[in-house]
Amino acid sequence: MRTRLIVMTMMLASCGAGQGTAGPPGAGVAGELSDLVAPEARGKQDTGYYSNVAVELDGAIAGRIELADDASGRRALDDAEFRDTLVQLQLRYAKNGLKAYGLHLNLTAANADVLAPRREGGKIVFVYKIAIETIVTKADLEAGGVRSADELTGQLVRFDAPADPREVFARAGALCASNYKTLDDLTEENYFYYFDSKKQACAQRVPLTRGAFSIRATLPKKTAYPEYDRLAADGRIDVAAYFGAAHAADDGSVSAHDAGLRAWRAFRETLLARGFAISGTADDASAMGERFVRTRASLTETVNVIGPDDLAKPHADPAVLARLIHNNEIIIYAGHAFYGSLDLLDEPSTYPKDRYQIFFMSACWTYEYYTKQIFRNKATASDPSGWTNADVVNDTEVGWFNNYAAVSRILLTNLLRGAETGGREGERRYHWGNIVTSLNKHAFDAYTQYGYRTHELFGVSGVRTNTFTPR
Repeated sequence: MRTRLIVMTMMLASCGAGQGTAGPPGAGVAGELSDLVAPEARGKQDTGYYSNVAVELDGAIAGRIELADDASGRRALDDAEFRDTLVQLQLRYAKNGLKAYGLHLNLTAANADVLAPRREGGKIVFVYKIAIETIVTKADLEAGGVRSADELTGQLVRFDAPADPREVFARAGALCASNYKTLDDLTEENYFYYFDSKKQACAQRVPLTRGAFSIRATLPKKTAYPEYDRLAADGRIDVAAYFGAAHAADDGSVSAHDAGLRAWRAFRETLLARGFAISGTADDASAMGERFVRTRASLTETVNVIGPDDLAKPHADPAVLARLIHNNEIIIYAGHAFYGSLDLLDEPSTYPKDRYQIFFMSACWTYEYYTKQIFRNKATASDPSGWTNADVVNDTEVGWFNNYAAVSRILLTNLLRGAETGGREGERRYHWGNIVTSLNKHAFDAYTQYGYRTHELFGVSGVRTNTFTPR
C-alpha cells in the first residue's frame, strides 16, 4: 500500500491571522531533537478523543423546533430529511449558549430522534433528542472548582436557540449578534458564530426556544498510537504541505510579509536543514509546488510542498486540495475553518476508500466543525464509526497563524520518527498522548511569549480503537 503523509497547512485568512507579536516563522530552524516528544518511564493515558488540556464528554441534547404553519413549515410534517436539516442548523445556534458554560459542542452529530411533528397554536412543532459530544477544558474545570470531569455526569445545561433556525440573519441583522467588527462581517452562513440570545432585542425579532444538554459520561481512556505499521507497510511515507496566504489581495497577489508566505518559507527551511532535497513538483497533475525527498531508516520520505505563490498564479488548479486528500493518506490542514463550511470535506468522493488517514485540522474550532464530518465520510459497513481508517487531530480554540509552521513541523517530526522507530525509541514513546502534549506545549509557550489573546487546545479523535503496539 502506498502511504502518503499529507501536511496541508492551508493558511487562508485564518481567524488567528496577523495577531500577537510573534517574530518571523523563519527566524532560525529548530533542531529536530527539540521537536520530539519527551521521554517517559511508561505510556500515558489516551482516549477516543485525547488531549492533555481538555476532556471529551458524552451527552445528549433535547430541543424544540417551531415553524410557521405555511407551505415551507408544513414540509416538516412528512419530510424527515428536512427535519434533520433543521435540527443540525439549530445545533449551531446552541454553540455560544453552551460555550458560556465552558462546553465546546461538536457541531456534526448523528441523525436526531424526532417525535412526531404536530400542529400546535398555529405552528408546526416538533421536539428532538440527539446524542452528541462536547469538550471541556481542564482549566475551566479547575476554575469552577471541579476536581474531575466525572463530577459533571448527570448535569443539565440549558440554552436558548432560534425556534426556526432558518434565515436568522435576514430577520435579525445585528440585533442577535455580538463580538463582530462591522455588519459586513455577518452572513447567513456564519451568523451562528456571532449569535447572542441574551441581547435584549433579540427575542423580539427572533422567537427562541429552550434546549438542554445533559452530560451522560466522560469517555473511556486507553493509550493509543498512530497506526505506524500501516503507514510504513510499503517502505515509503509521502508528505504534502499546502500553504495558503493569510491575506490575498483581490487580484490574488500576496504580500512578501504575509504570515502564510513566511510560514511556507520556514517549513521549506526546516526540510532542507533536515536532509531533504528538492526533486520535482509537488502535484503531478497541476505541476504545482516542490517535492522534497530523503531516505531514513529504510523509508523513503517525500514532502510535497505547495506555497502561496503557487496558489496565486492565474492558472492555479482549484482541485488540487481535494486531489491531494483523495490520493494521500494523512492530511494536516492548518488554516481557516470557514465557519465549518469547507464542503469538500463532506464529499465522499474526496476520500480514498479503505485507507487509513491522519488529519491535522489545525484551524479555529475544528473539533466542533470538522471531526465528525471526516468520520462520517470515512465510515464503512464494517466500521460505522469511521475510526478504523481515520485519526483526526483537532483544535478546540482559535488557530494562530504564527504557530502553523511550528505545530506542523512538530507533528510531522514525531509521526516520521514514530514510523522510523516502530513507535518507540528507548524511553521516548511516539503515541498520541505525547504528540498532542508536545503540540499544546508549543501553543502555550507561544501564548505566554508573544501575548496572543488565546492559545490552541489540541486533541485527537478516533484513536480509541487503534491497534498498533510498539515492538
